[in-house]
Amino acid sequence: MKQARFQGRIIDASEGVDLKDRNGAQLDFQCIECGEAARVERAGGHMPDRFEHLERNDHCSLVHHQ
Repeated sequence: MKQARFQGRIIDASEGVDLKDRNGAQLDFQCIECGEAARVERAGGHMPDRFEHLERNDHCSLVHHQ
């Protein structure tokens, strides 16, 4: 996911990475579609900064499909 909800507003993954770096703890991000918990992942390999669901939710269209 490129965006997630944090404290009532939608943020980009790059902002999520900055928040994680400043706070050093798991923050309360939610998927903007299904509302489930998400985590932020730093860019690496061929993947950009992004959010991922904490637990797979096959009913959400924003789940990464392999």
